[in-house]
Amino acid sequence: MQQSRYEYLSETEGLRHVRRVTWDRHDVSRAAIKQDLLYSLGAFSTVCEIKRNDGAYRLARIRAGAELDPGARASAFTSNPQSDDEVLDSDEAIAFEGQDVIRYSRDRILARIREEYAGHALQDLVAAILRAEGMKCKVQPKGADGGVDIIAGSGVLGISSPTIIVQVKSQDTRVGSEVLDQLSGVVGQHHADHGLLVAMGGLTAQAQLKVDVQRLRVAVWNAEEVLNRLLEHYELMPDEVKRMIPLRKAWLIDESDVV
Repeated sequence: MQQSRYEYLSETEGLRHVRRVTWDRHDVSRAAIKQDLLYSLGAFSTVCEIKRNDGAYRLARIRAGAELDPGARASAFTSNPQSDDEVLDSDEAIAFEGQDVIRYSRDRILARIREEYAGHALQDLVAAILRAEGMKCKVQPKGADGGVDIIAGSGVLGISSPTIIVQVKSQDTRVGSEVLDQLSGVVGQHHADHGLLVAMGGLTAQAQLKVDVQRLRVAVWNAEEVLNRLLEHYELMPDEVKRMIPLRKAWLIDESDVV
């Protein structure tokens, strides 16, 4: 991101103190950035220097086209900030000084999901969510699955319409259009009504275009959608899920519309 000099917009209502920005990239998902750097990017200050954990180098790599945050280099100093002027870009600042607590909490839950449901295990969480939404699910065993991770359906036998073929991709990298082509083929082969692709790292631009064309046939859940549905149905989750991802409700004052 590049920014201009400070400007004051005297004839504009609301926010008048501005800097114009040019975004270098629009396709970087939150899943591509490691948790420690996300904390710094959510810093209390609108404009700040990211110093912790080799942040400048990592952001430069992403800006240059890297698909994933490379993490701090071995030679970099990775401890917490020591001086007062660095405190604002620490995770403690986000947690305790009031900057978007909801985003902070969601990132913590997503990190737990990735830790506890890495790889093939994510199928079990997706199946639990689908069951909470009224579907009957059969999770395919680990190994060669022919492009089918979960078969979901309605009715007593779980084969009534709508029927869904689900593919689950737990990696943080974006999924390409070839995966959608495979899913569409498997949906047709099994005479299913719909396909669902769970892609924790999101989609490439080309894959997103294909989804837009097939939106009545194929749906996609990214990491944020998985989290939304988990939170919506958390009370219906089996005890095993609640043990792996222990959550409790907290009420906050919504100050977004407070004048």
